[in-house]
Amino acid sequence: MVVAAFLYAMTVGNLGYDGFSFMDDLMHAGKREWLYGFMGGVIFNLGNMILMSAISVAGMAVAFPVGIGVATIVGTALAYAARSTGNPALLFAGCVMIAGAIVAAALAYGFYAILRHEELARAGKAASTRRPSSIKGWSWRW
Repeated sequence: MVVAAFLYAMTVGNLGYDGFSFMDDLMHAGKREWLYGFMGGVIFNLGNMILMSAISVAGMAVAFPVGIGVATIVGTALAYAARSTGNPALLFAGCVMIAGAIVAAALAYGFYAILRHEELARAGKAASTRRPSSIKGWSWRW
């Protein structure tokens, strides 16, 4: 991946209309911008790891809407905190609707898991008659 990124930067990254090469563009960026780029990559990769773990626990149909919804709410709040542009009432209403959709998706999955487990228990295919726990993805035992 690193080799591919390097080759891409040194070939296609030099095809600018302004005549600057990729290395020239890097030299124009300050240390703060380098830090922002690095931290953006760290946060993006952390988010990807959390999304993959959520997909392994709940499946893509639940984890993806919940993950994207939370990311949208956090991104909207941070963008509004950085620059107070836009109608705050509309932003808040949109975030509340997204939060409602997240809660609805999580509750629907919980009810679905319970019904699926009861069906397997009636058919005698379940390993246990205990209902599934909502703390399925936690690494410690209660």
